[in-house]
Amino acid sequence: MKTRVLAIAASAVLMVSLSACTQAKMSADSGFSANGSTSEKGNGSVELTIKDIDDAIVDMDKFNDKGYRAEIVDGVLIYESAGSGSCKPIIETAKVEDGTVVLTKFDYTGKPCTMDLRQFRQEIKPADGSELAADLTIEVVDPTTF
Repeated sequence: MKTRVLAIAASAVLMVSLSACTQAKMSADSGFSANGSTSEKGNGSVELTIKDIDDAIVDMDKFNDKGYRAEIVDGVLIYESAGSGSCKPIIETAKVEDGTVVLTKFDYTGKPCTMDLRQFRQEIKPADGSELAADLTIEVVDPTTF
């Protein structure tokens, strides 16, 4: 009887874990349309689009101690990171307000993540096709950081 209860409990934990992983992936993927873009617009902010670059190879030596690289190159903000494939350390929303580009990562708080290491690259630019000014300040908001 005790063995059966333990087996049922272990199965339940496994199902909850798998469900959480699936939910985290769905959450990460659902913020993007078919072309991988999302935007945020409001009080004087500039609408930005985010495009995922598949099979990205990034230079992790440029991450310094931040765990990512965010830099404006030729009017496009290049965001590169590396981390779990199931809890992608990528940008969910991006907006420009008062001379600052605010990038917000997905929130995976409380969700189990795989221990694999994948590289990610996103290109973020104004939806109207204009270029980002090279002197903008870049702020990355990570809701999972305490």
